[in-house]
Amino acid sequence: QKIDEEIKEEKLMIFLKDPEKSVRIFLSSHMREKGLIWSERNLTYAPHLLSFFIGFLLRNRVFPEQTYQRGLKRAFETIQQAKKELPLTYSIGRILPDQFSEACKEIFGRMGSVNWTTVTITEDQLREPKLAITDILTGEQKEITLPSEEQTAVKEAIEDNVDTDVNMVQVNESSSETGWGNWGAATATDGPNDSGWGGWTSADGQPSSWDTSTDKEPPDGTDTNVPLAPWTDFAPSWGREMPSLMTFLGPTVFPLTHTTGIVEFSTRRVREVHPPTISSKATSGKRSAKRKRGNAEGQWMPSASSVEAELDAQFAKVVLAPWGFEGGDISKPEIWATSRGAVIDPNLSTDSGTPDATGGEGKQKPHNPLTDDIVLLVQPHLLDTLSLVPGFGLGAMWVQLVRSEDAEKEGAGRDRGSECPKTYWYHEDLTGIFPSFYTPGT
Repeated sequence: QKIDEEIKEEKLMIFLKDPEKSVRIFLSSHMREKGLIWSERNLTYAPHLLSFFIGFLLRNRVFPEQTYQRGLKRAFETIQQAKKELPLTYSIGRILPDQFSEACKEIFGRMGSVNWTTVTITEDQLREPKLAITDILTGEQKEITLPSEEQTAVKEAIEDNVDTDVNMVQVNESSSETGWGNWGAATATDGPNDSGWGGWTSADGQPSSWDTSTDKEPPDGTDTNVPLAPWTDFAPSWGREMPSLMTFLGPTVFPLTHTTGIVEFSTRRVREVHPPTISSKATSGKRSAKRKRGNAEGQWMPSASSVEAELDAQFAKVVLAPWGFEGGDISKPEIWATSRGAVIDPNLSTDSGTPDATGGEGKQKPHNPLTDDIVLLVQPHLLDTLSLVPGFGLGAMWVQLVRSEDAEKEGAGRDRGSECPKTYWYHEDLTGIFPSFYTPGT
């Protein structure tokens, strides 16, 4: 009892020392740790409940000291912010990835995937009631409780006896019934192919659609326009419709002019949002092709700049900045093995031989995932949600779109005086949505 009182007293002092930080932790990392973020109701009710509690403390001056009052007021402001942001995290999780990113993934293939942890357990360890395992990715030690032998035996017995109480109908051998309610049973007046079990004629002389196929010839005089059986149509009727860029760009040369570049797995913060550039539509159709350099025959090739102008006109842009710090569920950016292009390794410092971020003359500037912004293309209607609260954190696999001609001559640099392309990104595997006030627990 004394220990419980001491723990409560310690937690109270931690809260009063910095109420704002305590509220930030509770409404961000603590809710993620306890799995409360997966319910829209929890994301709505939690900040309102805290708002009533902190409001009560302020109105009644439960802690009249100015130091406590200032801390509680800052905590109350964070709660008001959470009332707006937390429900939006649920909404954003339902609209991302959008159809543009899904269509790009269908065109270029999957560039990355989420790591899964596998653990090997020996037979000796299985006999122990508690088992200590190590996460092979993080190295963190965890302890799990295994079921006892009695619990395992009961579970196996239940699984072995599932669906065993089936009513079996016993058929009399001397009876003419087939066990199917006389359905399909032959009679004395039936012909050799009049059983109704898949012949071209049934007992009433009408065509039957059973076992209809093109390799069987019907009797003479029988109508061959018999509809196919419903199960012969192998076209799937389930699943969602495959996304396509035809919906947005029509017959486009985008897959020919662009390919994937840098592949980065990180958490980024929404800094700015921009609607489609209307002025680009007027110029996008004027440059539909270009002459390939060094081609004596004057062969015309698709224009990458025209495609970029069309993307600029059709899609909205979301400027994503690096999150800025690590901790909790936010880890350091990673560059995937499928990445192509000049990039600075985030795991190396400039003192250990990392290339200069400014780049040399005539060469493209390397991408720095710790400092550089990226521009994400999304459908325009998503701006109604993404623009409500700036500062949201999005964890995903970010894939850069680059010109195919630049990817082919990677490392050679861009010709002096050539047009600087617009660099856009799409994303795969949205793994986390964080409010702007996310604070890892201590």
